[in-house]
Amino acid sequence: MNDDIIDAIEELLDAERAAIIDGRLQDLEDLLPLKTDLNRRLEKATLNGRDELPRLNAKAIHNQKLLAAVASGIKSAHSRIAEIRSGGKNLRTYDDDG
Repeated sequence: MNDDIIDAIEELLDAERAAIIDGRLQDLEDLLPLKTDLNRRLEKATLNGRDELPRLNAKAIHNQKLLAAVASGIKSAHSRIAEIRSGGKNLRTYDDDG
């Protein structure tokens, strides 16, 4: 049973990473029920001392960093679009010299 949970978590983290990298952020919502179920199963499992745990933790941290980068990029894009729409002073375009 514990091996099944480990394998399922690893597959989930890999799918999550692929979705983030490919820009398929809507897929993350589809993974949420599975993530919730695995979390519930993980709470009941005894996994102390498993060699796989550091690897899974590293994957989870990496995905978290990817998501933070995505959020930062979206925030920057949103700010830039708002700036352009407002016609603010900071709008930079080409001049006659290029």
